[in-house]
Amino acid sequence: MAQTVRVMGYGGTDPAIVARLLDEVVGASLAAEGITLVYEPLEDYNTALFNALSAGTAADIFYIPVETAPGIIATGKVLPLNGLVDTSPFIDSLVQAYTVNGNVYGIAKDFNTLALHYNIDLFEE
Repeated sequence: MAQTVRVMGYGGTDPAIVARLLDEVVGASLAAEGITLVYEPLEDYNTALFNALSAGTAADIFYIPVETAPGIIATGKVLPLNGLVDTSPFIDSLVQAYTVNGNVYGIAKDFNTLALHYNIDLFEE
């Protein structure tokens, strides 16, 4: 039975690049299983995602920005990944960012070392 899996993501400057990468990385494997992957780029992503979740039209797979994760998870429309995904290969902090009450709802795709530095002497003047 053929099946379509929808992936929502940020619109960005060239969503065709993301669609092509998805096809190159997982397209053949999914096609062998009778699965078609459809990438749906969204502008104003957070608003569009909340609206889609509310309307019951959200994609099967979507990014959850860490700053909005608690609200998105609280909708009850996000499936916990416990038992579906082996989290052991991932850095614990990337898993914990999307873990609520022992349920894993996502795994952060990356992290950074951004920091804010300031000259305290200027602030004291």
